[in-house]
This record gives sequence, structure tokens and C-alpha cells, in this order.
Amino acid sequence: MYDHAPVVLREGEQIVHAVHARIAPTLTELLVIVLCAPLALVVWLFVHRTFRSATYVITTRRVLVVEKQGACSEVAIKDIQRLRTFRGAMMIHAAETRLWLPRLPDGWQFETILNRVREL
Repeated sequence: MYDHAPVVLREGEQIVHAVHARIAPTLTELLVIVLCAPLALVVWLFVHRTFRSATYVITTRRVLVVEKQGACSEVAIKDIQRLRTFRGAMMIHAAETRLWLPRLPDGWQFETILNRVREL
């Protein structure tokens, strides 16, 4: 079902929630692409990078972004200081890093699940 490498979990860690990122662009994103069409090569690279397949995973200890090659970004749940959530995206501010989760199907649901895991 998933088209990425298996997620390697640490000792005592369990996956709580995982969701595929949206692949199809929204109407607003389509308009931006159409308006930028004269710059076809730049647009193609933008589209390829923006709409790559990704899965966002919440485990009992961290939040991961997993692509075909495997986990590419992560933030420990204990290090999360602040969340900024939108309908289709989320920014996680941690102690020393930030993790941007674009293309969430439902950012508020993802935040709710993440907050419940943080309370454990």
C-alpha cells in the first residue's frame, strides 16, 4: 500500500498514526502552475519537488516524514515547543529545528492526534 521504505522504530516505539500527503494539486496550486507556464523547466522542477510522494507518521516518540528512500526528516515529540496548523499543512517548532508538513489531508486532525500522543 505504501510506496516507501519501511520505518525503523526505536525500542519501545509504536506507530500511532500515518497519512499520505496529497499528491494532486489544489485549484490555487493549479492556477500558480498555469501562470508560471512560460518558465516550463522551472515549473516542472517545482511540481516534481512539491508533489513527491510522502507519508507523515506519528509514533509514540517522534513525528517522521517518510519518502521512497526512507525517513528524511523527524522531530522528537518531547522536543516540540509549538505547533502552527492550517487546514492542509502544519509547522512543528522543536527545540532546535522546524518540521514543515505540507499537503496534509486534514491538518487539524493530525494536530489532535499529535496532541493526544504528547499528553501520554
